[in-house]
Amino acid sequence: MALSLDDRLLGEKVDNYCSSSDDDDERASKAKKDQTEAAYQMPPVLAGQPQTGPKGVLSDYKRYKELKHLKELEDEKELICQAKKHALTCRTHNEDVIQDLKDKALEDIISTLDEDDEFLAHYRQSRMRELHRALELLPTYNKVYDLKAENFVSEIDSSDEGVTILVHVYEPDNRACKKVDEAFQVLFLEYPHVKFCRLRASDAHLSYQFSRSGVPAILIYKKGDLIGNLLGIDRDLSQEFYPVDLENYLIE
Repeated sequence: MALSLDDRLLGEKVDNYCSSSDDDDERASKAKKDQTEAAYQMPPVLAGQPQTGPKGVLSDYKRYKELKHLKELEDEKELICQAKKHALTCRTHNEDVIQDLKDKALEDIISTLDEDDEFLAHYRQSRMRELHRALELLPTYNKVYDLKAENFVSEIDSSDEGVTILVHVYEPDNRACKKVDEAFQVLFLEYPHVKFCRLRASDAHLSYQFSRSGVPAILIYKKGDLIGNLLGIDRDLSQEFYPVDLENYLIE
């Protein structure tokens, strides 16, 4: 059964995120103290791509030895650039720790391959092709979507599971919210596979206190779940921040 709008905004796993009941003030105050920001960074693999852990590298290396002809390596920086260009995702701290350990193990194995540049060239080239194929499968978005209480849940649920959704919760008379709106108008062009949306806090029947002190807020959804929330982001950015500042803030 689909969650209510209130559940989807607050998140089932986020305690006292915000409230629209009579005891909003106490809960909102606790939310500010308990709030933790999701860490943003590019994932090593995108949705739909095969995992490439240490065992996978050794297996690929063994198969590679049987090949006679390989193509030249494309610049590895292009792979990183393409990934940053088309995806904004976030992971929990525990997931980051686990991934760091996997990355370290992968680096240790690669360092033992006798500096076989030809193998690494083949391996990285294969990863680039997989990345491009994954990006081609994702839908593209050509605007910032205005959401209402009536269509908020359906918009989140109907989006492709591989797509990250950023929702700017705003109030029109808030100066910082206007700056986030301006930044979203730039960023949706740079990240066509990310769905940028906006939702007015008062239209979603959120509390008065949240409408005054919790905005601008950015909520992050993927696969229908709230995976990150950033409240009052103007407190972390300067008063006159620009699109690139918000972009760096989300990626960091």
